[in-house]
Amino acid sequence: MLYYSVFTYQVLRPSAAFASVHFTGHEYTGGAHANWFHVVLSYDLASGRRMEIGDLFADRAEGLPRLINRIADGIQAWKGADAEPVERDPAAIDATMDRVALTPQGIRVIYAPYEMGSFAEGEIIVDIPREELLALGVRPDFWKGSEAGTAAP
Repeated sequence: MLYYSVFTYQVLRPSAAFASVHFTGHEYTGGAHANWFHVVLSYDLASGRRMEIGDLFADRAEGLPRLINRIADGIQAWKGADAEPVERDPAAIDATMDRVALTPQGIRVIYAPYEMGSFAEGEIIVDIPREELLALGVRPDFWKGSEAGTAAP
């Protein structure tokens, strides 16, 4: 029996001032299939401080519930119209910066298999373009000075 562990990362830069490092991997230690995982660490490069979900908004109390609803809409779209309705509770959506990557185009919210469904459903990825994010109250400075942003391997 072959056991393995694979671990990779990608650096995403929406602008010169912010960066997200997306770690992904899978490992097989026996059983029906490998286990997948994702961890995202996002940083304000000027301060060196790791970001929290509330840092995305000028007004967290107003913006975060809107973002959670938009993420829930994206999960529902991924699963399909016939799937059970997605819970819109912040704890169920688990919208933390550990799964939200700042990208040149907006944000990417990533759920590994079993986090939002069965293993057969696979990873659930919700991409939200920056134009939508700005309408939700996300601070525009994440993309300041960069029309396309940059990504590094």
